[in-house]
Amino acid sequence: MHLITLIMHLTMDRPTYQTIYQASHTAYAAAVHLPARGFLLWGQPFQGTLGWLLAAYNVFACILMGYDKLQAIRGGRRIPENTLFAIALTGGSLGILAGMLIFRHKTRHLSFRLGLPVIVLLQAWLLSRYF
Repeated sequence: MHLITLIMHLTMDRPTYQTIYQASHTAYAAAVHLPARGFLLWGQPFQGTLGWLLAAYNVFACILMGYDKLQAIRGGRRIPENTLFAIALTGGSLGILAGMLIFRHKTRHLSFRLGLPVIVLLQAWLLSRYF
């Protein structure tokens, strides 16, 4: 499924389970395959063990957002917001942000709309300063 078609499907009021599944594959491809092809992050090649661990952690974070959205649709047990913020603060901010945009989840919460970009910028600043 093309990315534009996927985004159009995700803008529906209630995305289907198949659309959520396909969106998780898109997030996986963005977080894992781009680093493998030499994607540059802050001017440095995104490779090595730390890079792969960070990519895997962000895929995990994005999948958690998809799972939480699925549980919200089903009315099941949810992941607490504090847990999602803890994952974002410990390096999964891009995955949480991607999951938020891909799955259209937590987009109405001001704490997520403002907090996650601040966390991403803070982590980018820290990475540029110390690596």
